[in-house]
Amino acid sequence: DYGPTHRVVLFGSWNFTAGACSLQWNIMLEARNPELYTAFSNEVAELLAGRFFSNTNKSHAHDRSAFTPPGSWQPGWVRFAPYTNSTPSAGNALTDITNLIAGAESQVVFALNSLTRMHVATQLVQACDRGVRVEGVFPRGEIDPPSALNTFPVYSYLTNAANYSTTNRVLIRTAWAKEDFATADSGQSDLVHTKWMVLDPFGARPVVMSGSANWTSAALQDTNSNDENLAFIFH
Repeated sequence: DYGPTHRVVLFGSWNFTAGACSLQWNIMLEARNPELYTAFSNEVAELLAGRFFSNTNKSHAHDRSAFTPPGSWQPGWVRFAPYTNSTPSAGNALTDITNLIAGAESQVVFALNSLTRMHVATQLVQACDRGVRVEGVFPRGEIDPPSALNTFPVYSYLTNAANYSTTNRVLIRTAWAKEDFATADSGQSDLVHTKWMVLDPFGARPVVMSGSANWTSAALQDTNSNDENLAFIFH
């Protein structure tokens, strides 16, 4: 807070560690927006008061706060986990994500540290079936079997041709392990630590979804799990 005309919010996937600065792919957004500043300030007040995740006294009033950066084609909003309803089709970030993917028209790109929600995977397959180009990156360590607790089940679903009605498929790319673009991901821990998806980046109505949340039940839909944030930016 540098005064009423200069309030800044920093948020994203970035832990404040040496590894996040030099060994992982991360993203940080710098937002100079009074509405977003107020929403995050309200969340900080809850945490400073000791009201975390499962505390039933934690306020959810600022969840889904609207904000509109200059140049937006519609107002965005920010979600703060945990939520008041964990049902996939109810009022939580998972619902927002799947609804927006369902409206993608030409392209979906993503880089996700962890994706365990099959509701997202089925929406991505349906996007491919209607002709949308979908490509993304997971860390190698998240998509290697045999663990059913990581991204492997979703990866298996996305790479199974039997789940598609057309030849257009989700393309999963391998991350580079170093900035020299010569060394590929070989399973380093959390190499791809980012949590973002962009819909129709070259269209008239692009959408950015990014924040601290891994795309898991604990971060996208649970009522008593992680304290997280996820912003939906229509710019």
